Amino acid sequence: MKPIRIVSYLHHHIHPYGIGYAAHSIAVYMNAENIRSEIFSIHSDLADESKFVRQAIKSSLLLRLLSKFVSIDRIRRFTEWRFRRYARKFDVVLLWPGCSLDTFKYLKSLGKIIVLESINCHQKFAEKLLSEEESRLGIGKTHLIDAASIADENEKLAIADYVFSPSPQVTESLVVSGVSKDKILPTSYGLSQKQILPVISDTNEKPVFLFVGSVIVRKGIHLLLEYWHDANIDGKLIIVGKVDPSVQSLIEQYSSEDNIEFIPFTTDIEALYQLSDVFILPSIEEGSPLVTYLALGAGLPCMVTPMGGDGVIRDGVDGFIIDPHDRSKWIASLQRIARDKSLRVKLSQNAYQRADYFIWSNVAKRRSNSLLEKLIGNQH
Repeated sequence: MKPIRIVSYLHHHIHPYGIGYAAHSIAVYMNAENIRSEIFSIHSDLADESKFVRQAIKSSLLLRLLSKFVSIDRIRRFTEWRFRRYARKFDVVLLWPGCSLDTFKYLKSLGKIIVLESINCHQKFAEKLLSEEESRLGIGKTHLIDAASIADENEKLAIADYVFSPSPQVTESLVVSGVSKDKILPTSYGLSQKQILPVISDTNEKPVFLFVGSVIVRKGIHLLLEYWHDANIDGKLIIVGKVDPSVQSLIEQYSSEDNIEFIPFTTDIEALYQLSDVFILPSIEEGSPLVTYLALGAGLPCMVTPMGGDGVIRDGVDGFIIDPHDRSKWIASLQRIARDKSLRVKLSQNAYQRADYFIWSNVAKRRSNSLLEKLIGNQH
């Protein structure tokens, strides 16, 4: 039996971090005796690491020059045109967000099996959550979801044969938005072996809590600051991420507090993970955030919402999963984990042991198996 040929498409310049790194890692590690898997993008900083990487523009110098004179939209259209031609020889195409509806239709006309990577909740579901939160805060629209983008996603989902869903929350959003459960392949994201960091012993005099992500309503930053302030923790909260103008007024009242530190950007995020005691992410809407996996790799207990860690964090084992608006539980849990060092140590050990399950090679193997089960099952 010939190997099934799979090509993934991401219309970005792939860097050694973020969602591009995730797509690269999954595609490369899906290769096995019965699967040949490649990834195609504008350009990849990881091309030299694997023979399974394909680029529309191989030269980084040429890409930099083009970017000065040509819009990113034109570069992406060129990349997609190249990808369409390249994808003809593959059996399965795995399309990450950003691929045009026209390419979905073109590949379907060729008889390709199309798998859609759903990195976040269905936009109709997400729009409802975010609009409700904005209404609760009494602020204007902060998200970019509109009727056209929802319709575009629905058409792509209708064309796709299967959908990879990285978390139970994403799966729920797809089902309530009308996607058949038979099309959904539950999965996860993960981390690399090098992102499993040496654990530094608890040496902080006072516990350090770490938030990593965009400082926006979607990430629940307003809730985090409110709960932290009201919990009156004898410790420190470090917030790493760019502050969006839409929430500037919401966080100003906390900017002068001595036990909160804002860091807009750092190239050494691993050091901050290692020097912290607890990871915290009270997201309103997510897919399956990579920062939560990094927290496991650093052996950090995790305080998250279902959106921030469902399917990754085990409630009461690796940390706590708390409804974003359960104020009393957030405050009590913050106070408890700050006060109880032995609890932090226990949760830390469990989190660190959990990390291996999400190494990219393990994640990719589970993905391959679930996809093969569907493909082989449909041949009978």
